[in-house]
Parts: sequence; C-alpha cells; structure tokens
Amino acid sequence: PPSHPLTAEQQAQRAFESAIANWQRYSENGEYEYGAANFEDIISKYSATSYGAKAQAQLGRVYTEWAAALAKQGNYEEALQKYQLAVEKSGGQSQFADIAQSRIPPTMADMAEMERKRGHYERALEIYKEIAEKYPATVEADLLEPKTPELLYSQSGVLRDKGDHEGAQKLLRRVIKDYPDTKWAERAREVLPQLYLLIAQKKLADNQLKEAQELIRQIIQAYPEHSAAEKARQIDATILQQQILEALGQKHRDKAQELYADLLSRYPSLPVTVEAVRAMLDLKQTPNASPYSKQSADSLLRQAQQFRNKREYSKAVNLLKNIIRDTGADSAAAMQSVNLLPEWLYEAAQYAYGTDSEDHCMALLDQLASEFAGAEWAKKGAAMRQRIEDSPPGMVFIPSGEFLMGTDLEEITEIVRKHNLAALDGGTEEIKMMAQLYGFSSEAPAHTVTTDAFYIDKTEVTNKDYKAFVDETGHLAPSNWTNGAYLEGEGSLPVTNVTLADARAYADWRGARLPTEAEWEKAARGTDGRRYPWGNRYQEDHCNHMQPESAGPKPVASFPLGASPYGCLDMIGNVMEWTVSDFEPYPDNSLGMPSSPEHSKVRRGGCWRQEELAPIPTRCASRYAAHPGEADKYTGFRCVKDMPLSEQPPAGNAP
Repeated sequence: PPSHPLTAEQQAQRAFESAIANWQRYSENGEYEYGAANFEDIISKYSATSYGAKAQAQLGRVYTEWAAALAKQGNYEEALQKYQLAVEKSGGQSQFADIAQSRIPPTMADMAEMERKRGHYERALEIYKEIAEKYPATVEADLLEPKTPELLYSQSGVLRDKGDHEGAQKLLRRVIKDYPDTKWAERAREVLPQLYLLIAQKKLADNQLKEAQELIRQIIQAYPEHSAAEKARQIDATILQQQILEALGQKHRDKAQELYADLLSRYPSLPVTVEAVRAMLDLKQTPNASPYSKQSADSLLRQAQQFRNKREYSKAVNLLKNIIRDTGADSAAAMQSVNLLPEWLYEAAQYAYGTDSEDHCMALLDQLASEFAGAEWAKKGAAMRQRIEDSPPGMVFIPSGEFLMGTDLEEITEIVRKHNLAALDGGTEEIKMMAQLYGFSSEAPAHTVTTDAFYIDKTEVTNKDYKAFVDETGHLAPSNWTNGAYLEGEGSLPVTNVTLADARAYADWRGARLPTEAEWEKAARGTDGRRYPWGNRYQEDHCNHMQPESAGPKPVASFPLGASPYGCLDMIGNVMEWTVSDFEPYPDNSLGMPSSPEHSKVRRGGCWRQEELAPIPTRCASRYAAHPGEADKYTGFRCVKDMPLSEQPPAGNAP
C-alpha cells in the first residue's frame, strides 16, 4: 500500500518507546544524562502530544533515580539539585515529583551529618536550620533541637583549636544557657573552666596581668572543685610569689607584706607559698648543705610534734622553721610545716596567756601578725588580742580552746598517801576507797575539755554589788543582812547566804550568767593543768584558806599573789562559788562518786576554812556538792558573760 506520512502523535510514540528502551540500559550503566537528554528532546519536539506529558513524567523519574544514585555515593549537594530538577521538570504533579520532594529533607539531613563528620559543624547547623525552615512538618525538621547543642559544642572545639578562645567560650555558654539539661551542656560545663584558663594564660602572655588575675580568681571561685581551679591556684600563687620577690628586691616591704598576706590567705599549702615564707621570714638555706631527705624531714616533723605536745612551743617552732628552710619546697613536710607554724604560734600565745605570761602572749601575737599577716591564724590572734584588751570592767577574758580538767589517779594517790589517808603500801583498791570517802573520786579522771571564749568576773560578787541588785529589783536580801542591808564596812566582802536561784537572778539582772564548772576550772588553772591558780605548791599567803572557822571571809582581791593565769582572784578560799553544773561523774570515771544530796549542783574553790575531812587544801579541780536551794555563809558566786557569736574567735587546736 502507498506510504503515508506519520502523524506527530505517532512520531512522539516511536521516540518515547525508543527512549524507554534505551533508559533501561542507561540506568544500569549510570548514564543518567543520556536518558535525561532523550526525554528532554521528546518534550522539546512533541510537547503538544500526549507523549510529551509522558516524557515529562519519565524525566522526573530519571532525575529522581539519578539523585538517589548521587546520594548513595555521598554526593548530597548534586543529589539535592537533581531532586529539585525532578520536581521542576516533571511539572510537580507526578508520582516522581512527590517522591523527589519527600527525599529532599532526609538527603539534607544526610548532608548535614556528612558535614558534621568532616568537622564542618557550622555548615551542618546551617543545613539543619534550613530543613526546619523549609520543611517544618518533616521528621528531619525535628532534628534541629537535639542537634544544635552538639554542633555548637563541637564548633567551640574548632574555635578553641584555632586559638579563638573567646568565640569558643561564647558557644559553650550558649549551650549551657539554651540547652541546660542536655549531655552537651554537662560537657560544656566541664570544658568551660579549662577554656577560661586558656584565656587567662593568653592574657598573661600578653602582659595583661590584672585582667588575667581577675579571671583566674573567678575560675577558682566559680569552679572550686574543677581541675582547672587547681591549675588556676598554682598560677595565681606563682604570680603572687613573684610579685613578693620583686617587692622585696625593690625594698618595698609594705607592698611585699600585703601580697604575702594575700598569698597566705588564699594558698597556704603550695610549694610557692613555702618559697614565699622563706623569703619573708629570711630563712636562708644553710650554705653547701644538702636538703633534708624525706625521711629526715618527716623525723624532724615528728620531733616538732612531740615538743608541741609537751607545750615546748619555742623548740617546736624552731624545728618547723628548720624544715621550711632546708627541705625542698615541694615536699609534704615543708608544706605541712608552713601550715603548722602560724597555728602553733597562736597556740603558744594561748598557752602563755593561760600560764600568767600576758607579755609573752602579746609578743607571740605580734610575731604571728608580722610573720603570717593575712593567714587565718593571724586573724584569730588579732581577735584574741582585741578580746583581751576590750574585757568589760571587772572581768577577764578566757580564750576558746582546750584545757586539762579533773585529776588523774596518780595525783589522787599522791594526795592520799601524802596525808596518811592510806598505808604507804596500800593497793589500788584502798586508794580508791579513801578517794571516795574523802571526795577526791569525783574529780577523776583527768580529761581534756574545750570551751568557747568567755569573760569571767575577776573577783567574787560583793555585798555592795548585790545590794544594787536588791535595791533595784526588790529581790530578797541575804539572811545575814539586817533590814535589807549588809553591816557597815562589809561592802567589799563576797556576798553569801544566796541560793543558786538567787545567784542566777543577780546574773540575769546584770546581763550575765553563772559559769559551768568547766569554765570555772579553766579560769582557775589555765591550760597547763596546775593544781592551784598560782602553781603546783600550796602557799598560805596566796589565799584566804585553811583558816579557823571564826576567821571568816576577807574583802575580795585581798590576795593578789593568788591570781590565776588569766588574772582571776580568790579562786581558792574566801568563799565557795556556785556553778550551774550537776554533781555527776565525769565520763570514764572508775573511782565512783562520794555521797551527796539529791539533785546536787557543783560548788568550786573552797572557802576560808578547811573543806576536806583531812587537812588538805582545796585545789582547782576540787568539787563540792550542794543542794541548789541551800544558802549558807560559806558560799557565794561570780558571773560570766558570753561573747556574741560574731565576735567569738575560733578555737585553736591546742594539744
């Protein structure tokens, strides 16, 4: 039959079928551009036919598969371009357009992850932000929130490695602020102090000393337990030590002292502090001498401790200085000695004050203030000096700390045998029996007690003192007064015939209180365990005691030689004194207690007469039981005042 020209529809059909047949081969060989070119040609030539539309849909398929292949190869940027072309070339209405559109967000997420792995954290974050902005309803858009803190944290590391510490810390602070409950915030908190330290070290390198020190101290304050804080302490201490040496070299002693005080208050236990102490105390190492070995230094430190325990503070302090001078600055013994030296000087001052050596006490406090200005112990020493100098009228200051209270079995045995209360060859059981019979057993055992600081009356409360209270309050006068008044000439005698309640009422009126027996005994015997306020030997001219019944009390302060270490008078003899303590055994008492009235309170100090069954003088540790409602001519009292907590100097660790 005669041939007829093909119609455009037929030509388009043939071209489309050929393109479909070729596409199978192109797809298998990855020759996507040829397949795309074939379908582009059909669209260009036969757009008016039905096959033009089919070619357009097929072109979307080509670009979609091409994009998938590129994405599989990790070429995400080109893959995204091809997915976009799939949408555009297919007219946006085919199933391939929908497929391409749905694959764009995950491909972008894959590209962001690839950038993250490459260390391009900033770029990765930009991609996640773009996904969230353009495709907000997708699963991939939800990745922005969890991925942001990770990428910010990671980018801070890049900046840190480049030396941009300021930029890095800003990113970390953003993570901490905006994502506080994530693991990345936790890591940022760990890294940030190290970063601040790098910034501070850079400032030091740039001679920005003031700014560097401010930042270093902020690190120490804000992150005290962090390893960066420890490094910061070392750096700051080294700066201070170098400044001290420079000031000393320039003869600026006052400036050096100011820096030294700062160093001691901040970093008392570092090797550079040992070096600074050497410089400030002029502890020059012995020429040509080798430093003490660890074993030698430790041995010297033990010797110093033994001297301190025996209260031989001068020897103990000198040994500490030898260790500081002749031991390596980084040795544990040297650093421990630097810590102990001001503490022991303070203890020595306390001990001197508690052994009637106020001048020596003040000299030691001066030494402490000079050698360790700014140290905590120097501050305690300054507080102690102020309390001594500011004692209320008629009262003396008793510092906080430990003292030896009570009597040990050895001393009780000595007293019993000295006064023939037991056979010389009497055994322990006989000693115990006599001790209980004569009342000494209640004093056992000797034990260490700690008190807060307080003030105590220098003398017993007098008739004159008590009358002012009676006149103002209408309180019942003592029974030995007449018509509410004491006899003429007896104003300076200690008031007696008062119950514990009477004494308490007077103390309350005066804004004071009655002492515990521990406070009373400490005020009487000080810190060295002496038997009497003046020492260990009884002396008749030091007190109104062991006199006939008819002798009676003397005006207070009649026996200045009998002053206690702190300056209290009449602590032995004249009249016994109420305390608020119950008459109970001390802890670990193995000697038993003498008989006493029920609910007895403790009286202390004895009176003008003999108190014991045998002619044995009252000692600081002697205890006498009495019912609190009893009022007799033998018993008076003195008052104590507490220091406000804000003014209470911290207790020293006395041995």
